[in-house]
Amino acid sequence: MSKFNDKYKELLHEDEEVFKLKQEELISKIVKKYGGSRATIMRILANYRKYEDTSISRELERLISNKGKGYTGRKDNKVMTICHPERQEIGERSRS
Repeated sequence: MSKFNDKYKELLHEDEEVFKLKQEELISKIVKKYGGSRATIMRILANYRKYEDTSISRELERLISNKGKGYTGRKDNKVMTICHPERQEIGERSRS
């Protein structure tokens, strides 16, 4: 909220707080100050919210490695386990 207050404090009266404002009141103040239309602001807001919803699922997808996905369908694909050179049990655990 401090970022909003620093950047857009001219939209608020001295006794107003941003989280006590309703969305419609804030949008009308933005239209009055900067121009444009309510519909444009609502469209931008809807696009922003849609992006936020999809970016959360994209972040979860990034946790899963895509490395080697293209080669899983080949019949001659073999799994190779690389063991630690001095401690063979490290490689043994990963096979089971």
